[in-house]
Amino acid sequence: MIVQITPDNISVYIDKIATLYIKVFSAPPRYEIIDKELLKKEIILNLLEKIIYVYLNNNNIVGVVSIEPTFRTKDYKYMSSINETLKNNPNSFLISESFVDSSHRGKGIAESLFRKIITTKKDNKIFSRSRLDAVAQNKLFSKIGFKVIDKILITTNGVRSEKYLWEYYN
Repeated sequence: MIVQITPDNISVYIDKIATLYIKVFSAPPRYEIIDKELLKKEIILNLLEKIIYVYLNNNNIVGVVSIEPTFRTKDYKYMSSINETLKNNPNSFLISESFVDSSHRGKGIAESLFRKIITTKKDNKIFSRSRLDAVAQNKLFSKIGFKVIDKILITTNGVRSEKYLWEYYN
């Protein structure tokens, strides 16, 4: 079941979202050190700018996806393929976060979450990005109608990485 996170239900899900985030991003190849309380505050602040969906399995969150207007994303400065018009267009969105519990990968959870975004924002431009070595995610993006429009270089936590920039074509 997919649930949209809102100010009304965030208190029910915040700890579960943070726990899954830490599980996914503190594992290889990232090994991030994450302060759970700071992360929870950031998630709550993100509700002002992002739409967040979670995938529930037996009342446990096993997948998360978020989308935000491209003009609000911190990463748009790296996206040379998105022209100035789109950067400032309230009808242009970036899938900014997506992650699935490793024990639930390959079960269609990410695809369900991405399709929810596509359905919700069907009349809008939708962009995403992925690591070059994220083979499963890259195959999924291609399968559901995204096309690579550029390679971008992003610095996150002091680490530079090259990523694909994807655009959804319906």
